[in-house]
Amino acid sequence: MTWKLITMAAVVGLAGCSMMKSGSPTPASAAGDTGRSPGMVSGAPGQAGECNSGAVQKGIGTAISQSVLDQLRTQSGSGSARVLKPGEMITMEYNPSRLNVLIDAQGAITDVRCG
Repeated sequence: MTWKLITMAAVVGLAGCSMMKSGSPTPASAAGDTGRSPGMVSGAPGQAGECNSGAVQKGIGTAISQSVLDQLRTQSGSGSARVLKPGEMITMEYNPSRLNVLIDAQGAITDVRCG
């Protein structure tokens, strides 16, 4: 009887996971248009292009700001961009349309990468 309950609980739990849509909002997009997370920029819906970090290498050494981040995202053709601070925990999923902008403790850009 116990094994039947454990099996049933596992099936129900897995069924719930499989019912999630692939387009469900991520924490960054769940905030909506006006509540974007600091350091996260999204492009227009449906315009997630392939990132080209080579086009924005000239930004290394520049102080980060929202306007600089927007400019780098646009020039790289990326659909989104995020700022990565020293020692900050980040997700490791690869997103070919995202620009990662790494900064130092003073806020200067140290590297730009896609993913």
